[in-house]
Amino acid sequence: MRLIHLDQMRGYEDFRTLILDESWSWDLAARFVASTADAIRPFDSDPGAAAVLSVLVRILGSQPELILAALAVTGALAAVVIQLLGIRVLGGAAGFACGLIAAGYRPAIHHGGHLLDAAFLPILAALALLLASVLISARKPLPEVLLGIAAGSTTAFLALFQAPLILLAPVLLVILIFDRKMKPARQIRRGASFTVGVLVMLAGISCIQTPNAGPRLLLPPIIGREFNLANRDGNRAGLRLPPPWAPSDPAGLAEAYRTEGARQVGAANVGALAVDQAWFDMSGREAAENPWGFLHGWAWRAFRLINAGETPGPLDLAFETGRSWILRLPFPGWAILFPLAVVGGLATRRDTKRPAMGLSTGWFLIVLLAASPFAISSRVRMAAEPALILLAVSGAMSIASMLRKRDGRALAAAALTIGILGVAIRLPAGGPGAAPFHRILSDAYAGRGAADAAEEHRLEAARLSARAMSRLGQPR
Repeated sequence: MRLIHLDQMRGYEDFRTLILDESWSWDLAARFVASTADAIRPFDSDPGAAAVLSVLVRILGSQPELILAALAVTGALAAVVIQLLGIRVLGGAAGFACGLIAAGYRPAIHHGGHLLDAAFLPILAALALLLASVLISARKPLPEVLLGIAAGSTTAFLALFQAPLILLAPVLLVILIFDRKMKPARQIRRGASFTVGVLVMLAGISCIQTPNAGPRLLLPPIIGREFNLANRDGNRAGLRLPPPWAPSDPAGLAEAYRTEGARQVGAANVGALAVDQAWFDMSGREAAENPWGFLHGWAWRAFRLINAGETPGPLDLAFETGRSWILRLPFPGWAILFPLAVVGGLATRRDTKRPAMGLSTGWFLIVLLAASPFAISSRVRMAAEPALILLAVSGAMSIASMLRKRDGRALAAAALTIGILGVAIRLPAGGPGAAPFHRILSDAYAGRGAADAAEEHRLEAARLSARAMSRLGQPR
């Protein structure tokens, strides 16, 4: 399915032309291969995708088409791992359903066709959850220690792709050792091995992030910038549109923020970490001066995060759907899976026979919570895909069990939950919609000399703007 999707998309000029985040990841991968990446450390964005792409380039060569084919294989393997996770936690038939849903999950196919962090998140998240679920049932000391190290390192590795996912490590640690029936020796062994895995991986991440002559960094100094971007007045709907004084390409945006941040600090040779901290402090002061606006923006982002629509960031799934019949296949998407996942999480919250379900619920919630302070796009939900599918299938199984037992009260509660959430997440997310993203894409393609692609996205932006104005009752 993924290879067919790539074959359908490669005939379009915009798909063949790398811009914005894809271009940044590809250029940084080339620097990793040429061993010149230290010249631009600390990085302007999360370097996980570029680091993995550089490994693929060393193996397969520098043709993007071959790399995208490898990503298609990676996406197919993610569906296999999710199926194995489902079989282990829910059983054979339910596990097969998990794999089938993962194989046809539209956002995964869409993001897997681009050189972005979201192409790698599903398989890494699925591996981490599978290792953690096996760790829960391990009884012998040596396998428990090895599984703990592997689960901890895989979980921490996700932070190289999206820095806020570092929150997964401490939460999983608490879930793994929080068992009153577990002997203290096992709790210590399990917690210590998981922590060692996390620390070893974080040490490796720090080596990738830190310049040869500079302060030790764990994550790229971008948290303050991204927090400021998300909380600007024009972006409170969850968008990530650049301010008037900054361009939209990643390198230009980062440079503009560094220059403006240094001006705000009042020093010419201030370090990247100090500049980023200054932006974070500035956003904190603005939030204190306007708490209602800050809370309103956070709530708006949270709603967009669970909304049925796939927010562009900057690539648009809805736009690609018109080009690829693979993306039009009737596989369940977020609008169906999310309400079922909530039912599954509620139904299994006290299920002592399947402790891995609590692990999946915690994973799902933390991924969403970690993303909520920042700009929202379809990409940030990809790390939640394995847990989402597992919980959704569990929710469907719970409803089937209620039907067999003729438990009218539980069925009514499940139906009410699905009905309310099904309507709520389909409400319009508000904001300017996808039109600004297509304007950014149009300008970026024009800058790369892809005139046909630039014109196509300019027309799409005009069409979406006209439709939005029509909905508001304004003249076109």
